[in-house]
Amino acid sequence: MKLTMLKFVLLLTLVPLQNTLDQVEEARRRGQYREAVQLLEQVRQESPDVYRLNNLLYLQSALTQQAGLEEEARQGFEAVLESGFPLPDAVLLHLIDVTGASGLDQRREYFESFLEGFPAHPRWSSIALQYADLLSENNREREARQWYERLTAKGKTYVRTSRLRIAELLLKGLQAGSTSANQRKEATSLLEALLLQNDHDPIALEAAEQLRKIEKFGALTEAELRRRAMAFIGNRRAGTARIYLNRLVSRYPKSTNRPEYEYLLARSLYLDGRRKDAILAYDRTYRRFPASEWGVYSRYLSGNLSLGLNDYPLAIAAFREVVDKHAGSEYFDRALTGLADALIWHGDRASAEEALSRGLTNPGTRSHSFHYQLARLKIEDGRYQEALPNLSQIAHLTSQQLPSGVTREEVLFWKGFCEQQTGMAAESQQSYIAGAGGRANYFGYLARERVESCNKPAVTPSPRTWGDKLLAPRTEWLVSPAGPGKTAGVQLHRVRLQELLFLRLFDEAYAELKRQGPGSVVQDKGDYLFHLSTYAQRGGLFRESLDMAEELSDLQYPGVPPEAYPTELKRLLYPLPYWDLVIRFGAENGIDPYLLLALMKQESGFQPDAISPASARGLMQLMPATARELSRRLRVPYRGTTTLYQPEVSIRLGTFYLKQMIGDFDGVLEKGLAAYNGGASNVRRWEKKVSNPDTVVFVSNIGFRETKLYVLRVLGSYWTYRSLYAK
Repeated sequence: MKLTMLKFVLLLTLVPLQNTLDQVEEARRRGQYREAVQLLEQVRQESPDVYRLNNLLYLQSALTQQAGLEEEARQGFEAVLESGFPLPDAVLLHLIDVTGASGLDQRREYFESFLEGFPAHPRWSSIALQYADLLSENNREREARQWYERLTAKGKTYVRTSRLRIAELLLKGLQAGSTSANQRKEATSLLEALLLQNDHDPIALEAAEQLRKIEKFGALTEAELRRRAMAFIGNRRAGTARIYLNRLVSRYPKSTNRPEYEYLLARSLYLDGRRKDAILAYDRTYRRFPASEWGVYSRYLSGNLSLGLNDYPLAIAAFREVVDKHAGSEYFDRALTGLADALIWHGDRASAEEALSRGLTNPGTRSHSFHYQLARLKIEDGRYQEALPNLSQIAHLTSQQLPSGVTREEVLFWKGFCEQQTGMAAESQQSYIAGAGGRANYFGYLARERVESCNKPAVTPSPRTWGDKLLAPRTEWLVSPAGPGKTAGVQLHRVRLQELLFLRLFDEAYAELKRQGPGSVVQDKGDYLFHLSTYAQRGGLFRESLDMAEELSDLQYPGVPPEAYPTELKRLLYPLPYWDLVIRFGAENGIDPYLLLALMKQESGFQPDAISPASARGLMQLMPATARELSRRLRVPYRGTTTLYQPEVSIRLGTFYLKQMIGDFDGVLEKGLAAYNGGASNVRRWEKKVSNPDTVVFVSNIGFRETKLYVLRVLGSYWTYRSLYAK
């Protein structure tokens, strides 16, 4: 016995458990799950008591699951569940996941143990829906319906999904002829109610698809036809929407909603990519209903599409008609802006300025947009003194109050620039200082450069530190049968959280603390957000970490630039994931690794399986067609869109593509980034529009709101990364 204890003490001295857990965390971070399992297996063989008493079986089972060894993981979690581990709900969730390919009988116990044992758990509704779907797939319709109805009665998330599923259960026997008239009627009522609540979300689309299978098209009322049309067009199913819209137009030619139906028919053509046909259809809608807001809006859209097709005379005619004939319309401002834009493209800058000036005098217009555009036009022409009155009118506004795509930092930078150019040195410095605050932003950095060039620091670092705020994990190496977390008086919440921290399961610690909410283990809201962000980052949940860190910076440092944040907060906002890959492919392509990190941060939040609404995928958010072409050129195996979820592939292809975009525009980062996001052809169009060759002027004139803000944020993050790490 003494010899065994001596051996045990020597083991703790020579091979501290903390060091082993640190090695396991590092292997997990690198995706080397089997190597991590081997490290824990070595502890189990050499020190079985330490392994058992410190719940290392739970950690090993989680890593085994990540390694894809599901049956082995299931056996481990079963043993953990029987051991009295202080997080039985977490174990059950793992068991539900690892038995995903198993039959109902094996999984039923895990689902019901979780659902009955933890009704207040934040994942209860999602697990209940998953269980009900499993019952439905296994032809247990009555039980499935009971769970769907429980979800509906709960009245929070998944209510619409549950009602849709109930309708689908009622219609399950439709093809076999076993659906009764009453079931059909109940299903129709449920589906119709879903469309009444919301006629454009994905649930509405599924409801409309189900209704198509069971209803007689000719018997539908106008309201029913309209709801189905809206569900399809709201989900970009333009062809199906046109079937219903054409029926509405032909059956109800004198309906008060006829202008809207005509507008929607034109929109359906646009959604199908038939832009020239859409222009004709929009114009036809306006000619038929010139007094209707739908008609006026259609004429404005005709101008917008014509501008996008570089048909400037057609665009000018459309916008001018809205401006001259519908001065009281809600689309007047947009049409006047579009008219000025088209005139600039057409080379008539004087008429463009005249149009924008009219916006300042027309009653009811939102003058902010016209002041901004006039200032931008005058700055391009070098008329800095004339631009100042316009900039002064909007310099007090927040980014939310300014026109879409314009930030407060941009307005203040240009105001300071114009003051500098006209010899107003003191006023210029005040404007630059005012514009130097706020989040990482392209124009904010330009303002800070000009302030610091005068030896006046633009920001003052915050003295606050956060490193000592973190809740300490359980640090003792347990060797007594008392087991972890059995200390008298310790709160259960703290025990659960510290156990996960001790095991280095930071992703689960993040979920546990979020479930507990502020005020449980961590009292202060700022400390709570800092904990969440730190655990999420260490657990590889970078998107969640960024969200929490941004909320913390808004809470504690509103209007303060990132340079003034405490170092710990800056490292949460600007992490270094996939560093080895970023260094490698950055060096191969001559791209600064910090620029790649800034781009990934904006594109995907470092989430490798991110999918955009436009179907861009992966860390670098490449479109599938672009990725296929890049893969062919670089001889990278491409096996469908899931290939883009592999960090190495995404970073390799995306870095090469970014290099190509920057090279196409003579190494100008602003233009290369704009091309990466908005397309090279659009960047060339914007280049032609701008008369001034200055790159900063080009940035202000980027034509897509999303692309402009993208360039501002990526370059702001890039410069922050360099200031934080490059030295």
